[in-house]
Amino acid sequence: LNRINYIEVNERDIGMTSLFIGICENVNKDCEVMLQYLRNIEDSLKINIDVRIYHTGTDLVYNYCRAFDLVILDMDIPDMSGEKIVRSLRELDKDVHLILTSNTENVFSIGYHYDANICWTKPLCYDQISNHFKKHLTYKHLINRPFILLSNNTGIQKLYCHKLRYIETGNRQLIFHYDGEEISNYGKLSNLENQLPKENFFRCNNSYIVNIKYVETVSQEAFRYKIHLITGEEIPLSRDKKGILLDMIKREIIC
Repeated sequence: LNRINYIEVNERDIGMTSLFIGICENVNKDCEVMLQYLRNIEDSLKINIDVRIYHTGTDLVYNYCRAFDLVILDMDIPDMSGEKIVRSLRELDKDVHLILTSNTENVFSIGYHYDANICWTKPLCYDQISNHFKKHLTYKHLINRPFILLSNNTGIQKLYCHKLRYIETGNRQLIFHYDGEEISNYGKLSNLENQLPKENFFRCNNSYIVNIKYVETVSQEAFRYKIHLITGEEIPLSRDKKGILLDMIKREIIC
C-alpha cells in the first residue's frame, strides 16, 4: 500500500462508478423531471446515482452533507434567497460541483460571483444535463484530490479518498468500502491510518477507520455505540472514542 499521492489526473483515467447528488427543488414537477433524467443517465452511462432531496433552502443549508459530489440548486426557492443559499453552500463546501437552475437569467451573475460550475435557465432538457455529466465524469474535477494506490497481483488500483467511506480489517486483510463496492487488499490498519488525511479519517475502534464526511448520526444501545453513515451502513464505535469523533464532526461543520 503506497502513500497518498497528489498528482494530476488525465482524461484517460477511468471515471467514477457512482455519484452522490443533493437536489434542492420545491416544485414537485421539476423535481420529478430531474429524477427521471438522472435515472436515464444512470442507464446510459452505466453508473449508480444516489440522491438526497431537499425542498427548502433552510433544510439544505442546515442539513448539508459534505460527501456530495454535486448539488443541483433551484435558485427560486421561496424560503431563502438563492444568493444566500449559494453563499452558505460555498462557506460549507468550497469544492462541491455546484449546478444552479432558475426561471430567470439572474442565475448567471450569482453563479459567476460564487464560482458555480454551471448555470441553467429552466426548462431544462435531458441532452444538456446528460452532456454535462459526461464531462464531469472524465475526472477533470478531481485534479489534485488525494488518493491511495493499492497494489496486488492484478495490478494497481487508484482509490480517491473522498469516495472512501470506511475501511475495516479482518483475517489479515483490509476491506475498503469504496464507491459502491468492497475492495480487499493485504495490509495493516495501523499503517494505513498514518497515510490517510487526519482531518477526514478517524480510527473509531481497533478494526475500523471511518471517513467522517459520511457520518450521519451516532447512537447508543445499552453500552454499545454505533456510527450510522449516510449510505445506511452501520459500524461500531469504541466508547472512549465517541467524544473525539463528535469533536471532529463539529470542526468539520464549522470549517
